[in-house]
Amino acid sequence: MPKTNTRRRRDRDKQRLGPREILNYCLEKPGAWLDHPFGPIPHCVKVGRRLFAQLYPRPKDYKLTLNCQRDRAELYRRLYPGVVVPGYHCPSFQQPYFNTVWLNGAVAGDDLRAMIDHSYEYVLHKHTRREQAAILSGEWTGGPAPWEKKGEPEHDQAGPV
Repeated sequence: MPKTNTRRRRDRDKQRLGPREILNYCLEKPGAWLDHPFGPIPHCVKVGRRLFAQLYPRPKDYKLTLNCQRDRAELYRRLYPGVVVPGYHCPSFQQPYFNTVWLNGAVAGDDLRAMIDHSYEYVLHKHTRREQAAILSGEWTGGPAPWEKKGEPEHDQAGPV
């Protein structure tokens, strides 16, 4: 029987995701891109203009914050009490929609990938259909949408000549 526990632990260890694997997994999603709006840490992964993952790769503060549906957020918190908690940096009105996952090995790699997938899909569907199509086709990978001209007015404001 002890060999079975050892084997399970070893199998779970193989599935653990390090900071590089997590970041790469997030960036493999269509239209995902890396941003650092708050400085070098956290690594913020966005789809379109919206944030879906924030990775804090510090050894003593190793965590991942993900956007999610309220009911899914509560489910993950019940499944992993003390490991998956409301978004620690979020204002109280946003906490039901963000989870912070402490990356201490308690969450198996497959479950963590499922959480990331849910966050990506949830945030992707907050975009308009036009934006979603541009993201999924590879036309839009970050920043302003390709059909928006940054810094230029949408219509001529000079008036008649």
